[in-house]
Amino acid sequence: MRAILEHELRFIYWAREAQYIRLTNEEYTEKLAWYKANGTNMSEEQKTDRLSWIRAKNPYRQDERGKWYQLYTREKGGYFRYSTSEFDNDIINPGRDAYNAVLDKLKEKYGKDRCLMRHKFGAAPEEIKRCIPKQFYHINERYTRQVIKNGCNGIDFTSHYPARIMGLLPTATGAQTLPGQVEPSKDFPFAFYVKSGHLSIFNELDTRKWLSSTFAFRLFEHKNDWDYNLSVPAEEDVTVLMPAAEITLDETIQYFFDRRKEDDTAKLVMNAFIGYLHQRDYGKYPYAHLSAVVLARANQAMLEVVEKIGFKYVIQICVDGAIYYGKKKYGGDGKKIGSLRQEFTDCCMRLDGTNRYIIMNKAGEVVKYKMQGCNYIGDEPIPDNYVPKFEDMDKWQRKVVLK
Repeated sequence: MRAILEHELRFIYWAREAQYIRLTNEEYTEKLAWYKANGTNMSEEQKTDRLSWIRAKNPYRQDERGKWYQLYTREKGGYFRYSTSEFDNDIINPGRDAYNAVLDKLKEKYGKDRCLMRHKFGAAPEEIKRCIPKQFYHINERYTRQVIKNGCNGIDFTSHYPARIMGLLPTATGAQTLPGQVEPSKDFPFAFYVKSGHLSIFNELDTRKWLSSTFAFRLFEHKNDWDYNLSVPAEEDVTVLMPAAEITLDETIQYFFDRRKEDDTAKLVMNAFIGYLHQRDYGKYPYAHLSAVVLARANQAMLEVVEKIGFKYVIQICVDGAIYYGKKKYGGDGKKIGSLRQEFTDCCMRLDGTNRYIIMNKAGEVVKYKMQGCNYIGDEPIPDNYVPKFEDMDKWQRKVVLK
């Protein structure tokens, strides 16, 4: 215990001790200029040396964090971290920080309410987790482990999951639990069928209809920790009807979407926030009803596209994107959130598994490739300047290197 205390007295734990403050570009530039004119620039070796920071006059240090900077300071006996980034990369739990970043933005409009999410969206019973659809993956084996010389095309949705949390959302406040499968209505647009694991949104989607799709076996693979029964008779099911919440997240999500190019952590904030809505510690984040709606909308959007393409022409589906064979284009420029982007057309490809492929244009230039975590070609580690070739794929390996 004494050794631990001595260590903490000697070193600064910036992630734990310092207050994180987001500034505008102008505010950050002004603060940095003041410290450069009046302060002491601390070295890398001094960054966590508490005594050095106590002794120095107006100590500061600026670190580069990808595309943005972070300014460390000691002011009035306390420690601070300033940045123009919406997302704090020094924290231990990125999901929780993303959740808080979205919550802070919501509070700007709806007031500083510690329980804002619960007050606006209610606390859903944990059984609603059964209604969260699985992510949509598919591989057509007839196209794998061969070079397809032309006709391969790719599409993907722009910010797929964040776009699906926009629009009407359910609130568990005022929910009704009824026997059987009760249809949603204008007053109660969201119906969760908690025994079968289905859900239906008024005039929007119904996961029960997915059972008639040729992709049904990819949409309803069983998970051991979900005790749903897709074939439960309607009269034996139980419906939780929920009204629409009085607010949406549209403005908040659009705010982060608009910032994603100047701050690449904004995209992480949007996706990590959604993933944090039904944690294992469900009592703290009881928002499975929001997660279920997001994934159902995402799957529905993808399903509508791939059914237009046709089952036999779809090569791969991976959550927000698909690769298909043919001549038609189904996407556009993808500039709008949730829109479908045409990523490439009429290319040559070899695909060996989900997210394990090389795509080349007709000039033989690599358009895109993914290695599914492989880090070796045979016995040699993949070099930094690696240019993939189709013949390499048989030798791609994933190795854990012990240090």
